[in-house]
Amino acid sequence: MLPATLAQDIRQQVIHYLEATFNFRRRDDEEALRRFINDPENGLFKGPWVQIRRPFRPAADHGNRFFDLPVPFLPFRHQWLAWRRLTSKGQEPASTLITTGTGSGKTECFQVPILDHCYRENRAGRKGIKAIILYPMNALAADQAGRFAEEIFRTPALCWGTGPTRKARIRVGLYTGRFDPANPNRVSEGAVSEMKIEMDGEVEKVYRAITDQQMLQDQPPDILLTNYKMLDFLLMRPKDKAIWRYNRKGTLRYLVLDELHTYDGAQGADVACLIRRLKERLDIAQGELCCIGTSATIAAGDDETTQDPLARLADFAGRLFEEPLQPECVIGEDRLTVEEILRAPLADFTPVPAPGDCRAREGETAPEFARRIAPRFGAPAFPTDDGITLFPGQLPPGDDTPETRWTLALGQWIRSQPLFASLLEATRDGPRTWSELVAQVAAADPALRAVPEFGARSEVLSAFFALVAQARESRRKASSPLAGEGGGEGAELLPPRPLTPTQVQLWIRELRRLGRLVSDQPVFGWLDEQRPDQRILPVAHCTECGESVWVAMVDPDSENPIQARGVQGFQLIADVARIYQGWGFERPMSKWMVALSPWYPDDDAAPAQGALEIAEWHLSKDSLVLRLGPGPCPLTGSPTFRVRMNRDTRTQAAGQTVGAVKCPHCRSDDSLMFIGA
Repeated sequence: MLPATLAQDIRQQVIHYLEATFNFRRRDDEEALRRFINDPENGLFKGPWVQIRRPFRPAADHGNRFFDLPVPFLPFRHQWLAWRRLTSKGQEPASTLITTGTGSGKTECFQVPILDHCYRENRAGRKGIKAIILYPMNALAADQAGRFAEEIFRTPALCWGTGPTRKARIRVGLYTGRFDPANPNRVSEGAVSEMKIEMDGEVEKVYRAITDQQMLQDQPPDILLTNYKMLDFLLMRPKDKAIWRYNRKGTLRYLVLDELHTYDGAQGADVACLIRRLKERLDIAQGELCCIGTSATIAAGDDETTQDPLARLADFAGRLFEEPLQPECVIGEDRLTVEEILRAPLADFTPVPAPGDCRAREGETAPEFARRIAPRFGAPAFPTDDGITLFPGQLPPGDDTPETRWTLALGQWIRSQPLFASLLEATRDGPRTWSELVAQVAAADPALRAVPEFGARSEVLSAFFALVAQARESRRKASSPLAGEGGGEGAELLPPRPLTPTQVQLWIRELRRLGRLVSDQPVFGWLDEQRPDQRILPVAHCTECGESVWVAMVDPDSENPIQARGVQGFQLIADVARIYQGWGFERPMSKWMVALSPWYPDDDAAPAQGALEIAEWHLSKDSLVLRLGPGPCPLTGSPTFRVRMNRDTRTQAAGQTVGAVKCPHCRSDDSLMFIGA
């Protein structure tokens, strides 16, 4: 999938579906709906929004001084800062809130210090639960339990033995699932009683944590992953008290709440009380428990405008954990600057192919498209005969493939391109709409600006954006911000990562509660948006003739005042909730329902089914008074326009009169379908 064109394709497919579903009989109705759907401010779509995220800043060193266990990778700076606070080596770990974005390695921020702490405690012979990690969803807890198990089995100091049968020194338990009061001793099928490695032939495929609840009771784990409901059971049920039998004062050192922002309202109050009960049960005083919260919804910064949100986050977390937390406990993300990503000197210009060459072929995947289009921009061709020269270094086993080498070479090339520099600069301060991005990059890049017309420029930039999405970088196990900047051909590299992760977001509003303004000209709008100077009614579409139809209700108390002025007619009720309720849907329709549509001069040339309509109805768009015959509104004197009207009823077997509204144009039964009811 090509990221920049995918959003446009989705948009077009949605539009085609709506146009096919609501096939109006009049072209001006179709054009009015199309204008409404595509309105950039008030329509169905917002965006697409495009963002190129800059890589996270690597730390200056591995942070090995914080731990007894070796650190197998060069951390990001925010991970290094978290480790400095959270390590228990030679200090009391400090409560920390981690607010970095998705994919930033928040798990490693607390995983490494917790495993290192458990390693020292295990060597000292201390049993009991040393860390509790709460997740809002069981699926997330299960995934993270596998990650903990994998890290333990991949770290020799945390295992006994070698090969796939090696045993874990640090035990991780996953305690989730529904509690059945009728069978409290039930063990779920497939429960794992011992941490293990599952093989796929000769390859280690899956790493399992302990899920057998009885085994967790018999031999409490070092690290417990669960949710707040199950932790409540563990503190409350007599059968579960054995899990705490090794926990003395100071045994539990870490409490982690993942997705901290989800613990608000009633759930937040429940969790706050639960944490207080946990501390009381295990005799933990304030300041003796290292509390950790993670959230990707708040980004920290250094400017003064961000300090208030950080202070409020620290205050919220402090009340939740019952710990005094200050804004300095919040660790946010730190990304490389545009200048640090680019590789000087930049090329004089980026070659720009013809717009016609920048279109994806039928069935072509994003990697296939990128490999085909790359030489047209002057990028390395695939396969690269000199891939080692273009990107020297020793890749991890399984990653050293021609495809990976090419994406790394592409990343090296793209960092020296002026067009890439313009893209980074355009998205430096946040997302841009695609149209804004094309205009801004074209203004900065002469080669793209030389391409005539917006559509052609958009195709060229979309193709280049596909190259950016494929470009990779691999940090060395050293302090260079990006690999390829020294270190020698034999330098060992980490698994490749996107050079600059690309994000394309298209927001699609739910097509619900759509209306049409009361006017002789077709204009659509949202019923929920107030228009003090314009009336709007729910709109339906006739599946037989394609008529655009207003749906309303008659105000039964309005007929007498209107007739008192010598006019036959009634006033309509515009209350949307009452109209939808009166329509009935799954129950009989109200007898006060009415359907209307504008009358057009050519309508009489095509008679409706049955007898010709003789009565002429006229509607006031201001007062919603419907009168028989031409003339102004009898109540306000406002002008009216001619409409077709149907308010048929039928009598049920029990004698009750109910509505049987038909299309006012073709008089078909059961043919009206609300647009976005």
